[in-house]
This record gives sequence, structure tokens and C-alpha cells, in this order.
Amino acid sequence: MITSRRKGHWTIPKGTKEPHLSPQGSAAKEALEEAGIKGEVAEHPLGKFQYGKWDRICTVEVYLMAVKKMLKVWDEDNRSREWVSLDEAVARLHHRGLKRILRSLPEFLEEQPVVFDKIRASG
Repeated sequence: MITSRRKGHWTIPKGTKEPHLSPQGSAAKEALEEAGIKGEVAEHPLGKFQYGKWDRICTVEVYLMAVKKMLKVWDEDNRSREWVSLDEAVARLHHRGLKRILRSLPEFLEEQPVVFDKIRASG
């Protein structure tokens, strides 16, 4: 998990989809910039949620990543970064939509184990 820049709430890396990148490529770019992590991103999203930002509604697709490397210094290293259990992550989040998605993770992995197995096998 990382902290948001403005309010310091715990969240996950997220951002806009880059026109020249796939959704997975954009997710990897945001994870690197905001959390200083590199890895393999799943082909399909875990889920999506909406929230208000920039006076509009933004839709976020959440992708799983098998983290292969953690940088000591990264673009936004002024954010706090912390690895926590799934239960702790859900407890720290403010956004209900993101909480719902993270709560669905065990079921998602049970129904689609090949998604995570493919990511793990790539490393």
C-alpha cells in the first residue's frame, strides 16, 4: 500500500491510462512511479471502482502484480509504502469500492488460479 499525496490516506497505485500503453502497461507504470515496484501485471483486472477527482468521476481498473523488484528510491518516494496483509489493507482503505475489490481477491484467485500462476511463472 502507499499513501496518497494530498491527504496521506492509504491506497494503491493508480493513475490515468496512457494512450500509448495497454491498461496493464499503464498499471505497471503507475506502480513504478507511485510505489517504486516493478513486476508482472495480470492480463485481466481484478475489478474496477469509481471515485471523484479533478471535478469528474474517474474509473479505476485494478490489476494484480507479481512484484519482482522494489526500488529504494523512486519518482514519488515522498509517499509512504508498506506491505500489509489483505485484512490490514482493507481496514486501512477509505474507499468502499476499493475495499470491495480487495475483499474479492481470495475468491478471484480461487476461480482463476491460472491468472496468478501465469504471473508467478514469468519470473
